[in-house]
Amino acid sequence: MSFESRVRAKAAELTRAQRKVAHVLLNAPADAPFLSAEQVCATAGVSLATATRLAQHLGYGGYPDLRAELQSEMRQPSAARRISGLHERAGSFALFAESELSALHDSIRSIADADLNRASELVSSAERLLVHAQGHASAVADLVERRLRRLGLAVSPLRGNARDVAERMHLARPGDVLVVVALRRQPPLYGGLVAYAEDRGVPSVVIADAIGALLAPGPTVLLAASRGRSGEHQTILVPTLIAEALCAAVTDRRSDSERRLDELDQFIADLTDDNRPRSPQ
Repeated sequence: MSFESRVRAKAAELTRAQRKVAHVLLNAPADAPFLSAEQVCATAGVSLATATRLAQHLGYGGYPDLRAELQSEMRQPSAARRISGLHERAGSFALFAESELSALHDSIRSIADADLNRASELVSSAERLLVHAQGHASAVADLVERRLRRLGLAVSPLRGNARDVAERMHLARPGDVLVVVALRRQPPLYGGLVAYAEDRGVPSVVIADAIGALLAPGPTVLLAASRGRSGEHQTILVPTLIAEALCAAVTDRRSDSERRLDELDQFIADLTDDNRPRSPQ
């Protein structure tokens, strides 16, 4: 199992301090293989022993074994390592674009076709989609909502304060699917929403960045990929690409997609024409 897979499997059992260390390592895919236990713990703001405890809890002999696996994983081809001087990209469109493309390229290894197919199967057959996001993750959730609504799917956004979200989520029933976008950290309401969904037989699909491996409880299907190096710009393109791929897969699964889109386009055209100012006769 990879380091990320081990963290995902044990996420619910990790202590707060261990989660901080795991978060540092997951958010620094290019740097993590070279970080000493002292460095990673200092960055996480925890005691030095935490790195060892995390490694042993994940099944490694100690932190050196954990770091050795990260170094082994890094030997796989990575576009990020072919680009140098990214710290100078501010003010340079070419360097900035290359860093964005690098993050997109690296995401290819993160999303398994089986997971994408399972997620699209759940979403395409849902009676209703309950979509939740907070902060800048809402931009990706808005895209998902609009794409799926255009296909004729019933979409109910879970937005606002805890009371607003609870009033909508309280109506969840078998046949619904919960869709969550989580970026950088676990959304405050995430745990309660996923647990409530599980109790009512409602599957969950999550689009996430490196935090995906640490989400607890884990969702039915996780589509997660790193958004770039820790401490640098975290691109929104990666989760947007995941969202677009999911919506495209849903479109392919639904036999009435083309008809739905054509009907919507015609209605928009008719509606616009009906409201266009008419010249006096």
